[in-house]
Amino acid sequence: MTSVSAVADSQTRISVVTAVHPRDAGFLADAHRSLVSQSMPDWEWLVQGDGDVSAEAERLSRLDPRVRPAMCPPGSGVAVTRNAAVARATASVVRNLDADDMVASPGVLERTLGLFGDVSVGFVLGPVLDVLADGTVRRFAEVLDSGRIPCGTLYPMWEEAGRVLPAHPTALAVRRGIIDAHGGYPLVPYGEDTAVLLPMSQTADGWFTDFPVALHRKREGSMTGRLTAADREILGRTRDETARRARELAAGGPGTPA
Repeated sequence: MTSVSAVADSQTRISVVTAVHPRDAGFLADAHRSLVSQSMPDWEWLVQGDGDVSAEAERLSRLDPRVRPAMCPPGSGVAVTRNAAVARATASVVRNLDADDMVASPGVLERTLGLFGDVSVGFVLGPVLDVLADGTVRRFAEVLDSGRIPCGTLYPMWEEAGRVLPAHPTALAVRRGIIDAHGGYPLVPYGEDTAVLLPMSQTADGWFTDFPVALHRKREGSMTGRLTAADREILGRTRDETARRARELAAGGPGTPA
């Protein structure tokens, strides 16, 4: 077995995917700066608009040919938009970057890709740093130790914690073949990142890094901050469906979306 300290597997590039609503297009420049600062230059950034974000996305693509913009029809939703970005990826590893987030530091992509040098690692998570409106930075309250995430361990931890993940899913990096095998991000309006991660973690080992992977803006205008009581009811039903899929996979069933 190849050591996880290997620099990279035979694939030396990574596809970063970003679903962006037009109201968040103004954050893309900061996200791009965090990518440009990376120690590994061989990445592509698949910017997928949920509606028209062409002005800013095309401006960035003229500055940097690694930026590859495309658009979905308005109102497609984050899951459809993100799946459209994944479908355009050319690397064997895809890594999510929310439109208003940033890669945490210059070595993150290279070190993340290096972890996939161990063929038994299917996905990678890591510490996330919340950036508050006043500029204060605090670490998201993960409870995972750095190292291997054995297959089948995340789902029971989620249930025992009242359906709260022990790690933030926003900066998920995953082998393209694994996310394709699970049908991509489930087509739900909220909680799609958890809804793909938990069933996937029932069939593959992961790794939790010992370095922060993302700077995550905490702001009133974010999707989480806009959830109404009706939205939270939908989110609850999504969590029920996620639990069903995870249990079926644990029992050797199909675990397919309803």
